[in-house]
Order: sequence, then C-alpha cells, then structure tokens
Amino acid sequence: MIECVTLFDKKKLVPASAIYFRPAVYGVVVHNGKVLVIKMKSTGKYMFPGGGIEEDDIEDALRREMREEAGIEIDILHIIHFHENYFYYDPLDEAFNSYLYFYLCLPKTLSLAKPHEVDDLEAEDPQWISQDILSDQTIQGPEIGIHKIVKAMDLSKYETNKNSSS
Repeated sequence: MIECVTLFDKKKLVPASAIYFRPAVYGVVVHNGKVLVIKMKSTGKYMFPGGGIEEDDIEDALRREMREEAGIEIDILHIIHFHENYFYYDPLDEAFNSYLYFYLCLPKTLSLAKPHEVDDLEAEDPQWISQDILSDQTIQGPEIGIHKIVKAMDLSKYETNKNSSS
C-alpha cells in the first residue's frame, strides 16, 4: 500500500497496482510583481496553472495548459522546482504517482480567460495575486513546497510590461 495525499490534505492508502504514473508541468507566471494562479473548483484553493504532460513535450504541454486554464501565451524561462508525489484525486477515485515540474514564465499576452473560456475540469478564475497571499492554507498541495519558493523570490527582477500585450 502506498500513502497518497488527497485534494483535502488527508492521507489515503492505495494499492501500488492501482496507481497511475502522471508527469505534470506547471507555470509560475510573473507579471508586475504578481503571480498567476487559478482556483481549484473542488477545494477553492489556489494553484499554479498546469497539468498532465500528454502526447506533447514538457514545454508544449505547459503552453497548452496555460492556454486552457488561463487563456494566455507564455515565454518559459527555466525550471525552478521539481517534486515527486503520490496523490489521490477524490472526484475520480484515482491515485497517481506524479513528477511535478515547475517553470518560471513570463506572459506574452495578458488578457486572462473569462469563466466560460476556461477549458479544464478543475481550474477556474485565473487571476494575478501578490506572492504574500500564498500559504499552507491558501495553496493546493502545500506539501509540494512551491509556494515557499515563490514567496522567497524577488519578483521585481521579472518586470514584463515593456513587451507584453493585452
């Protein structure tokens, strides 16, 4: 049995044979001192846009997920965090072993998706927030640790208003 973390930060034991492998990629998009987040429908917590790597390569997957969940195009700078986890996705009653890749990104476009334009089962309400809002209580999957990395970053180094269009 493998211990998995649920959407609601509980522990659930799952047989190893019932766990699917799911590599995933997420973008920490920085603009004018803020970071782009989406809200999870199931929990109401923030997370960074991203998701499963399907048939595409890792950077193409990140660009696709960004369009689906936030409606923007991005420039990918570099990887800032990697984490392996076992999670249980309550709505589908499925468990996953996931490799999570987090990339620092800048927006090429700024107009965020409207609610009816978000193309994802869990993502809603893309928005720019201050990094100070990120905490164990507000972020989905606090055990991953990405919120602590983002909170420690000097976002002023990544001003983007010169070249971005809305």
